Amino acid sequence: MPRPKSAEIKLNLDALTLKRLDELVPIVAESAAAREFGVDVDRRLVSRVALLRGLTAMEAAVPEKPAPDTPQDLSGEVAPPPPLAIPLPNAEPSPSSPANGVSEGADMSELGEDGLFNLPEGWNMWSSGERIPSEHVDIDNYYKKGGWNRYWGRVGEEVIAFYWSPDPALQDYPSYKKADRNGKELNVQNTPYGPGHMIPHGWSA
Repeated sequence: MPRPKSAEIKLNLDALTLKRLDELVPIVAESAAAREFGVDVDRRLVSRVALLRGLTAMEAAVPEKPAPDTPQDLSGEVAPPPPLAIPLPNAEPSPSSPANGVSEGADMSELGEDGLFNLPEGWNMWSSGERIPSEHVDIDNYYKKGGWNRYWGRVGEEVIAFYWSPDPALQDYPSYKKADRNGKELNVQNTPYGPGHMIPHGWSA
C-alpha cells in the first residue's frame, strides 16, 4: 500500500509541553512496536504519535449525525399543530372552543363608559398600514362588513391573528364559514370580552 503524501508543519510549544514530550521518549522507545520495527524514538516521533492519538480522541467526541427520518406515508394527512388560543390577560390560555361553539356571554363588568369593551392587555389591533396576507383577504373583507376588526396576539412564540368586536351589539356576528384548502375552519373562542374568531395556524386560501 503506497504511503500517503505528508507535509511538514511547525508548532510553537511551551516549555512544559516540550518537557512532557521528552519524558515520553524513553517510554515510547520501550514499547513493543518501537522495538519490533527498530524505530529511533525522539521528540519528533512522540509529537507525531501524540497528535494522531489526540485527533482520534477528538473525532470520537464529535456527536454522530442523526439518522435520517424514516420516510412518512404521504398518502395520509400530517397531524396539525396543537390548537392555539387567544391570549387572556392575567390568565392561562384556555383551550379553543369548537368552531361552531356558542358564546357563553361576555362579562359586562369589563365594559367602558362608552358601552364598549376596552382593548384587553395582550391584544393588538391590526393597523391600517399593515399588510393583510393574501390568504386572509377574503376573511378580512367578511369581518369588515360586520363591523369587526382584526387583531393579533402572542401565545408563547406563536403570533396569532383573530377578529373581534368591542361592541357587544355586534358580537353575535356569525363566523366565517368557508374552509381553507386543507379543510380548516376558523375557531370561535369565548372570552370574558365576547367571542373571538381565530384564524388557524397555516391557513391557506
